[in-house]
Amino acid sequence: PSDLSLGIWQASATSEVFGQLLNASANCECYLAPRTLDVFTQKGGVGPNAPGGDFVLNESVVLSAEVRDEFNQTVPNQVIGFYVTGPNRTDVAYLVQTTNSSGIANVTIRVPPDAAFVGTFEVYARAGYQDIVLLDAVTFLVTPS
Repeated sequence: PSDLSLGIWQASATSEVFGQLLNASANCECYLAPRTLDVFTQKGGVGPNAPGGDFVLNESVVLSAEVRDEFNQTVPNQVIGFYVTGPNRTDVAYLVQTTNSSGIANVTIRVPPDAAFVGTFEVYARAGYQDIVLLDAVTFLVTPS
């Protein structure tokens, strides 16, 4: 992909079948992908509206996030903020990490070994990229065992 491929493309074909001339044509538009941020866990959540998986008390949760550019490529050296809330919207963690050379940032949290943390956790990720604020969220469930 490159800026040279942007715009409206037209394709046409002509053929002769049983002495008849046939023509067909099609148009398509090529455009840049939107810049995106995706946050997920080691058990799921990749892509829009995908759940992050099920965990138990005292288990480690690896949170990962990636920024993708207009060519759908991951972007290294991007600062990502992770805000984690537990059941009843209790603050659990606020962590910051920079994407590595592969374009992925990873942070690890441990679910407290306390029954008050059984329920749904929410993770919000934020990154600034090319003067645009990118946001994403993922949820994961914690059960007693």
